[in-house]
Amino acid sequence: MTGGEGNPGLSGGEPGRVPVARFRRLKAANEYALVVLSMKLPYWLIEEEGRYVLYVPAENEEAVRDQLERYRRESRYWPPVERTDPSLSVSSMSIWAYCLVLGAFFYVSHGTSGAREEWFALGRLDAERILETGEWYRTVTALTLHADIGHLAGNLAGGALFAFFLIRVLGAGLGWLLILMSGILGNTVNVLAHADRSHFSVGASTAVFGALGLIVGYQLVREWRSSGWRWPKRLWIPLGGGLVLLGFLGAGGERTDVLAHLWGFLAGMVLALPVAWKDWAWIRSVKVQAVLAVLSLTVVAASWMTAFAGS
Repeated sequence: MTGGEGNPGLSGGEPGRVPVARFRRLKAANEYALVVLSMKLPYWLIEEEGRYVLYVPAENEEAVRDQLERYRRESRYWPPVERTDPSLSVSSMSIWAYCLVLGAFFYVSHGTSGAREEWFALGRLDAERILETGEWYRTVTALTLHADIGHLAGNLAGGALFAFFLIRVLGAGLGWLLILMSGILGNTVNVLAHADRSHFSVGASTAVFGALGLIVGYQLVREWRSSGWRWPKRLWIPLGGGLVLLGFLGAGGERTDVLAHLWGFLAGMVLALPVAWKDWAWIRSVKVQAVLAVLSLTVVAASWMTAFAGS
C-alpha cells in the first residue's frame, strides 16, 4: 500500500526511507498517514508481518515523528467526552441537598440547650478516641458539625462553588461521593499525622478543599495526558490556581485547621487520578449516579448511627 508521492514498487527496507510508526489496524495507519500527507510529504504504508508500517523519506524522519507525536497527544481525548451531568437542574438540586443536609445537622446540634455539647462529644474529630478506641466514624461525622453560623456559611458557599464545577464533569453521584471520600481521607491523614493526640476539629472544610483538590487533580491529569512530559505553561494554571485558593481560603483564621485543609486538598488530587486517567463510560449512567449519591448519604447516616449506638 502506498500514499502521497511514494513509489509502490519499493520494498520496506529500501534505502532513502525509514519507518516512523507501526499499527495493528489499517484505519489507524491511514489516519496517521493523513498527518504526513498534510505536511505535503510522500509516505509509504506497507503491510509487514501482520502490521501496517508507515515509511517516510529519511531526511524528513525527525519532522514527521515530531508531528505524529503532537497529533497523538492532541487527539488523545478526541472526540470530546460528553459531560456526565450537563443538566443545571440536577446540579442545582444536588447542591441544595448538600446545603439542606448541613443546615439540618446545624439546626439539630444547636437547637436546644446542651445539644451542641452532646453532638460534638459524639461526632467531632477526636484524635485520642480515634487512635485509642478505633472510633474512625468520627472522620465522617465531624464533616457535618460546625461551630457557629459563620463557620457553616463559609463551608456552604465554598462547597457549593467547587461542587458545581466538579459535578458538571463527573456527575452529581460520583462528584459528591468523591468529595465525601476526600474529606474522610483528609481527616484520617490529619489524625495520623497530628503529633498532638488532644486535637479536635469539626466542619466540612476538609471535604470542601477536597473538592478543590479534585478539580485541580482532574485538570492536571487531563492536561498531562494531552501534553506528555513537556509540561506546558497551561499545566501550571490549574495547579497554581488551586494552590492560591488553598492559601487564600484555607490558611486564615484563629481556629482554622490548616493541616486538615491541606490534607483534604491533597486527598482530592489523589482521588482524581483514576477518574481522570480513563473515561469510565458506565459511570455516566443515571442509575449508577443515583446509586453513588445514595451511597454518600448512607455513609453519613451509618456513621452517625454508629456514633449514637456507642454512646
